[in-house]
Amino acid sequence: MIKTDYWNIKPHTERKLLILQKYLHAWSDIMLSWYKKKGWESWKTPYYIDCFSGRGMYHKGDKLDSVKGSPLIAMDILLEKKKMYEEKYNIKINPRFRFIEYKAKWANELKKFVEPYNEKLDIKVYPSDFNDVIADIINETGFSPTFFFVDAGGIKELRKESIEKIVTKPGARDILLNYVVDGQKRIGGLAQSIFDGSYKGKQIEGAFKTIERLEDFTGMSIYQFLEETNNDIREALLSYVQNVLHANNNVKRVEDRLHTVVYDMKDLKRQKLIYYLLFSSRKTVATEIMKSIFKESKKNEVSQLSMFESDVWEIKH
Repeated sequence: MIKTDYWNIKPHTERKLLILQKYLHAWSDIMLSWYKKKGWESWKTPYYIDCFSGRGMYHKGDKLDSVKGSPLIAMDILLEKKKMYEEKYNIKINPRFRFIEYKAKWANELKKFVEPYNEKLDIKVYPSDFNDVIADIINETGFSPTFFFVDAGGIKELRKESIEKIVTKPGARDILLNYVVDGQKRIGGLAQSIFDGSYKGKQIEGAFKTIERLEDFTGMSIYQFLEETNNDIREALLSYVQNVLHANNNVKRVEDRLHTVVYDMKDLKRQKLIYYLLFSSRKTVATEIMKSIFKESKKNEVSQLSMFESDVWEIKH
């Protein structure tokens, strides 16, 4: 068995990819039915943006490259829908895929895995930092419906201003975001140790840079973060959604503002919260579909320990 490889898939990652797969089927059907009904030109070029796409394939046990990652899952689904619409309705759509992966080795491997799709789909792989290229990609999407999969490994990879660019994109946009909790606990504890004088480290400048990352991620000063959340991850999550993910002060039209539903992803063996999946959309039909997918996933989990009264919940404005 492959034990040391980062790309040996974990059970919670399989659950996450299944959630993504089920929603993309629904998203494609809704999006294409609206294009069929309204004929809006921009809707014939839907976008799937994978902001931290990785290499595109996972290993499972001793089987190398045996499980498709999010880029290939998305291409398979939209290629299937594209073919169906051409054959059934004589309607041609041109879904576009933009994959961002900052590690050159993984980006090159991803290019190899997407190569069979290149003749059938519009694909670009960006071997770049997400924060450096997301604004240009959003500008390219225009008013086309866009799905953003934001699966960052940690808070240092995810700047507040980058997420706000996604949130305030014109038109239809759905966001599935991985909200990692360990970094906040660790950095919050680091900041508290500096303030109360118990910090024993020697790299104080590096420590302050780390704290700055948390401030940027949450959109709060470290004092406000510690005071308001008291290291309570639920409160930190609520603050993040309100301060960053909804960004309602920057979305002027009420009907364009996002609503968010939350799924707590756990390591079931250790009964430990790993991260939250946050799904945001401006349409109630979309959040209701994702809530049902989240609840179905919860039913398939065994021996879980929930942080809250409800495992799947919605954050109101």
